Amino acid sequence: MASLKRRRWFGRRGHKSLHPERSRYLRQLLQIEFLEDRRMLAIINWNGQGDGQSWGDVNNWVGKVLPGAQDDVVIDVANNPTVVFSTGNVSVASLTSAESFSITGGTFTVTGDSVVNGAFAMTGGTLVANGTGVDFTSNSTTTVSGSSLSALSGGAIHLPNLTSYTNTTSVNDQTRTLKASGAGSHLDLPNVNTITNGLNFNTHLAIQALSGGTVDLNGVTQITEPNSGDLRFRSINILADGTGTPPLPCPEGAATCQPRAERSGAAAQRRPG
Repeated sequence: MASLKRRRWFGRRGHKSLHPERSRYLRQLLQIEFLEDRRMLAIINWNGQGDGQSWGDVNNWVGKVLPGAQDDVVIDVANNPTVVFSTGNVSVASLTSAESFSITGGTFTVTGDSVVNGAFAMTGGTLVANGTGVDFTSNSTTTVSGSSLSALSGGAIHLPNLTSYTNTTSVNDQTRTLKASGAGSHLDLPNVNTITNGLNFNTHLAIQALSGGTVDLNGVTQITEPNSGDLRFRSINILADGTGTPPLPCPEGAATCQPRAERSGAAAQRRPG
């Protein structure tokens, strides 16, 4: 808070100075209060008038402003594009998409209920649903490979149309995670049948249910550590520090396996020499 400094008033010859009470009253009237800059929640609409597909192209958004953490994002246009999020660490208040939506890199976080009614695909990057009661749902064709999914702090990711997951890699030294962490957090993949690790050196897949989070993989019938590619230092690890992760089958050809991961809190891994 700032106020104008008191200005001394001198009476002209033959006139008296302002009475002290009057001077105090004027100072109160002239007080100036500076408030912090605040931005209200906004709805940001896609118009596709840039390259027609890139999330990061400002010309694809009404007002030429990229969505931010306080924004509700709406993607609903006539020409049925596939909107591609490819890089950066972006958080939005919510996403409602009637169009196809693809994540190929970076980290995309929602902190409010979100839905994709077009096809949803991930070939890289990380999807995060963060916050109590936050739901991200894909209602159409869904494919996920070489990507991470994280439901955090009571958030949930629902992918009922996903039927398989492959930890696709193109370079060495990569780790992907399928995780639910925090009370009420839920990673819902009920119709995934197969999980397959990648083929590169030092490739890891971690499936984690932590601190009261739950991972639904009830449809899984096979987890495979392929006998091809660079077999050195590859693993599929299942970790649960409480209840929540259903029993999973051993990876095919696994060197060590503890399939009841919700009890053991470990393993299903292969580390060939």
